[in-house]
Amino acid sequence: MFIAATVTLEGKAQPADVPSDKLNRYEFLEIIVRLANAKFVETKKIATIDEATAFFIKEYIKVNYTPMPWQSFRDKELWTMDVNDLLDANLENLDKIYRTHLTTTHKHMDLRDCITTCMHEAPIESVTEKDVGLAYGMSKMTVIGEMTGYKAYQKMEIVEWYEFVGRIADIKFNKDPTTKDWPLAKKIEEILDDLFTGY
Repeated sequence: MFIAATVTLEGKAQPADVPSDKLNRYEFLEIIVRLANAKFVETKKIATIDEATAFFIKEYIKVNYTPMPWQSFRDKELWTMDVNDLLDANLENLDKIYRTHLTTTHKHMDLRDCITTCMHEAPIESVTEKDVGLAYGMSKMTVIGEMTGYKAYQKMEIVEWYEFVGRIADIKFNKDPTTKDWPLAKKIEEILDDLFTGY
């Protein structure tokens, strides 16, 4: 299914820097349709592909999926005066961490840099590589031209870095029922010491 969904049209070569082991959005959707077709239409359990796809999404995806707060997290928790004041007071040190990863050819932080920061240079207790990847993904701004602007997924703008700090703090303290309901500003304040110690 993965190969069928990611194969290019005859005569159309993928750009050399497009990862062959990853899906973009429309390929992910194509895999869902292909799975529904194989499971229900080809076995003659459901007559049409659209009915099979709707059934597959309802019975196999939605029941096993808890959506993460993306924009609502920003609106309700991140974009507040308390968080703004805290980040503003620590902007110099946050910018220093960001700049530490830059070179003449590496002009933005990326996922690898976030993992290095949170797992090695300034380890944040109980944070896993999976947590870092989730925080990175949720911090990204929408890429409008996904097919031509896919490289934007591979770099983190500095404003996304600020959001990442809020996201990783929230993920860390949401694991503990005693700290889950802390205000985001308090969660961020708690991890800043860890971050700054490494730099």
